[in-house]
Amino acid sequence: MEFRGNLDLQENAILIDWLTVTLHDITVLDIQRMLGLDAADIDWEDRLAFRHGYPRQCTFANIVIRYGADNIDNYQDTEKSTAAEKVRYDMGICLDMSGNGCRAFETYGHGDWFKLLSDICSLDSKINFTRIDLAFDDHTGILDLNRIRQDTEARYFTGSPKKSRIIWSDDQKEDIQGLTVYIGSEKSAVFVRIYDKASERGFNTRHWIRVEMQLRLERALSAVAEILKSRDVGFTFAGVLRNYCCFREPTGDSNKSRWPVSEYWDKLINGAARIRLWISPGEPYNFRKTEEQMVFQYGQALQAYEAIHGNISDLLAESRRVHPDLKKKYKVAINEAKLERQRSADSLKQLRMELGIYDWNNDFPVLEDQMDMAEIFGDELLKK
Repeated sequence: MEFRGNLDLQENAILIDWLTVTLHDITVLDIQRMLGLDAADIDWEDRLAFRHGYPRQCTFANIVIRYGADNIDNYQDTEKSTAAEKVRYDMGICLDMSGNGCRAFETYGHGDWFKLLSDICSLDSKINFTRIDLAFDDHTGILDLNRIRQDTEARYFTGSPKKSRIIWSDDQKEDIQGLTVYIGSEKSAVFVRIYDKASERGFNTRHWIRVEMQLRLERALSAVAEILKSRDVGFTFAGVLRNYCCFREPTGDSNKSRWPVSEYWDKLINGAARIRLWISPGEPYNFRKTEEQMVFQYGQALQAYEAIHGNISDLLAESRRVHPDLKKKYKVAINEAKLERQRSADSLKQLRMELGIYDWNNDFPVLEDQMDMAEIFGDELLKK
């Protein structure tokens, strides 16, 4: 299965990181087709699960389709006296995709957010966007979370939000400290979280700050309309954030709206606005979390096993016996790693051809000495 997109953690990105929408006069299969997840090899699990008023749900890789509220037969395992009260003919079907569900859609579905949102909005029946989250991932060092914390505590921001919170999470066992800044109320139409994504994933040596904007109801619908109009998620993210909240440099003026915008906030907004073609990173973006969990949760156990047995080959052999068929998300991660290696090899080959040091007949570089071309060019190619 080919992975759509190629996201390096040296590159800032705009993501759609949550989507909840209610649709009417549509079937579960219709929604699966809209996602591009109606193929026979997609293992949807359909079961009774009473959540948010819906008695049934169909799930695949953190994508949940809730339905069945209009059918009294779905309440057969509940109290008969209350079954009729629970039946709702006006609830439609709810598509609920968490952040992991969004990455799964990008990997296993058709992965085209513009197409999905357009298909949803083109339906003739009533549509309710309950929630959509847009996220900006800073991998390049634009944001200093401690500075944002200090400015939040000092109330050096203007805009709609009246509330803010600072939350520290401290896991001394894993030596992880996480900081989250909340701006606004989680129950409001717009809510912003700024947090250390690297610390959340237990990887303290990497800069990864996420600015997550949660939009609800009318604001969510307006954001979707703007995304489809401009075909530009970064522009939409920057526009909403600029109007909602703005961190500023204090000058002593009693009117904070006259304070100049803080340099880091200006860089954030302008940087987000310039990401016109945002990347759909897919499951491999989340697979990095699996790698980090292996280091932090099982790293010491693996070291002990290696010290006792000399290597971990027997452990891997036993794992292959117990799990002969990898899950799709791991297969995708393997395929992406192979594709990345092939892209690097193709780039090096192309460079050798351009320099005239490539033997077309024998498929190897022509070298005047024994120096390895990878030592000369490889590092620079991998940075590009």
